[in-house]
Amino acid sequence: MYFSYLSVSEKADSKIAQRSYLDALSEIATLRGTVAAFFDTVMVMSEDEKLRINRLSLLTGIARLFANIADFAKISA
Repeated sequence: MYFSYLSVSEKADSKIAQRSYLDALSEIATLRGTVAAFFDTVMVMSEDEKLRINRLSLLTGIARLFANIADFAKISA
């Protein structure tokens, strides 16, 4: 999943730099299946502290991809 994240991050950053926010979101959305599989097959909250921190850091990186586009917490339902 890490290499998928790196690839998508690079592409999304490029789209954001061009102010192509919809294209950036579309690029980030390609991680959906990878993230779903990650949660299906990986115990994120591992008892091994190094693994847990690594996995949480990866998920934080993915969340930050969205933060580069908008503050979604400010969007009301």
